[in-house]
Amino acid sequence: MVEDFIEKNMHGLSQSDQFDDFVEKEKQNEMTKFAEVEKLDSVKLKEMITNIEHGLSVDNLKSDDLAKLTTEKMTFRTRRTILPRIAEKLKSFAETFIDGFH
Repeated sequence: MVEDFIEKNMHGLSQSDQFDDFVEKEKQNEMTKFAEVEKLDSVKLKEMITNIEHGLSVDNLKSDDLAKLTTEKMTFRTRRTILPRIAEKLKSFAETFIDGFH
C-alpha cells in the first residue's frame, strides 16, 4: 500500500496531505469491501471502527458485539465460524489503518 502511494505521488507535491488522503481512501475502500464480503451493516461497522480509533480494543469485543454487525441471521453453528473470522479481519484492519499510523 505505501509503495503504491510513493510510486503514484512522488511528483513534488505536498506528500503529507496526499498520504493522509491516500490512506483515508484506502481505509474507506477496505471498510466497504469488508462489509460486503462479510455481509455487515456498514453504518455499524463504521461506528465500531470509530470506537476502536478512540481506544476500544478489538481483543475485548464479545461475540455479541460482533454479531450486531452482521445483516444475516446466524445459527449457533455458523456463529462459531463467522464471528472469529470477523474478529480477525477487524483486528487486521485496526492493525493496518489505526495502530499502523499512531
